[in-house]
Amino acid sequence: MSETERQRLEGVAEWFSTFDGVNGLIIDYTARYLSDLARGPAIAEMGCADGRMTQTLADRFERVTAIDASATQIDRAKDRMGARDNVTFVNTFFEAMPNDLGLFNTVIQAHILEHVEDPVATLKAGADLLIDEGILIAQVPHAMSLHRRIGVAMGLIKSVTGLSKADQKLGHRRVYTKKALVADATAAGLQVIDDGGFFIKPLSNAQMETWSPDLLSAFFEVGRTMKEYAAEIYLVLRRKQ
Repeated sequence: MSETERQRLEGVAEWFSTFDGVNGLIIDYTARYLSDLARGPAIAEMGCADGRMTQTLADRFERVTAIDASATQIDRAKDRMGARDNVTFVNTFFEAMPNDLGLFNTVIQAHILEHVEDPVATLKAGADLLIDEGILIAQVPHAMSLHRRIGVAMGLIKSVTGLSKADQKLGHRRVYTKKALVADATAAGLQVIDDGGFFIKPLSNAQMETWSPDLLSAFFEVGRTMKEYAAEIYLVLRRKQ
């Protein structure tokens, strides 16, 4: 991986935190939801950032390996987690993961595929970490989210798959429809065994900062029954049999 890519990631890490504002609540909900989908006892979290989801996984599973390409984020995650016997942190690009990580019942790639240069290669790298009956959970922001549709109607983005200013600031390279996500998973040699969505997001994160946790939770739950409009979508995958 190029030094340019490393610098790009560290540039985002300088200001991004999963512990800020409404984004933190979204990650808490995501962590609980994906944990319910996951199978233990061993979990690999590809893209742990500063460890907010890692905390939930560590509370629920016997062994968690948290992987991130940003040394800054790994250091923050270690500081926040403290001494946890069941968590191992690994600072590496996904394309260069060491061979001694072991195998896992579940690999989680949450908000990763929209960032990476080669999402198919990232999915393959995750699949290589699975036991024979293991699952990979790939979760991404949804192009067809209600707030993106509204953004198009207001002229803020040209199309639902267009990159907004917020996307660009976060280092997003793409915005997924379900069809595009399934296509990448298929190209990686994976098959879909479940899919879904959650969180109806009518406005931007900044516009929802004053909303109560109870109101946000209600929007999360409603999104589970309206996945065609949900802000977050996921696939549960396994290697093709």
